[in-house]
Amino acid sequence: MNRAARFMALAGVSAGLVFSMCGCRGPGVAPQNSTQQLRFKLRPYVAMATAEHPIAMPDADKEDAIVVTVLRDGAVFLGSNRIDIGSLSQRVRDSLTNKVGKEAYIRADARANFRAVEDMIDLLRAAGVEGAGLLVGRKNADTQQNDPRFQEFSAGLELVVLPPPMLKHYFPKGIPESIDQVQILDGSGGIPAYKINQTAVQKAELLPKLTEMYKDRGERTLFIRADDDLDFASVVEVIDIAKGADVDHVAVLTPQMAASH
Repeated sequence: MNRAARFMALAGVSAGLVFSMCGCRGPGVAPQNSTQQLRFKLRPYVAMATAEHPIAMPDADKEDAIVVTVLRDGAVFLGSNRIDIGSLSQRVRDSLTNKVGKEAYIRADARANFRAVEDMIDLLRAAGVEGAGLLVGRKNADTQQNDPRFQEFSAGLELVVLPPPMLKHYFPKGIPESIDQVQILDGSGGIPAYKINQTAVQKAELLPKLTEMYKDRGERTLFIRADDDLDFASVVEVIDIAKGADVDHVAVLTPQMAASH
């Protein structure tokens, strides 16, 4: 069993930093109850990235949920309050005190620079967060309105990010290029370019190639690296494609994680 497989088998969702991409309603889709309406009013507005393969994520709507918002200009909010990122980790660490679940959520504008989102991921990891969510909206929301899974709760995709101790334990000599990965590159004309395991592919090829690559595997883990200047939505799109290919766990490798190794 290779290192990545051992990590997923031993660490599981609770030991990894699990980012469940769970969405606020897209434009024109109202929250389903008054509690949600109040909560959404308290959060600063962002244009949500969307996904086609969400699951219901009720914890994102709880009153004590830790929600970090990244605006298009990089401004950061904790709940409804703007915050200096230098104090974010400590504030989140304090909020986690006496909480059974070490969970937090990031909701970023679809047009936000992905590096800003990666910074939030790293800060939450440093705060001791064990499970979190990258919040997105839902594509085809109208067709899901009668689905009971989405009437009361936010929806989401799951994303795993290695916390620092696990990263060091399973990759003590650095992150090998041999792990299964998709690279999202800042291509010419602002159009993203893609690689699967160092081989250039078109976006339309991602779904069939990933489906074929993982179809006979018991452990399906994919790592993603993305250029800093990409829009958040471009990365969400690839994670969503991976979920459509039945990838069980998608892990983002941030620049900080790579630099530390």
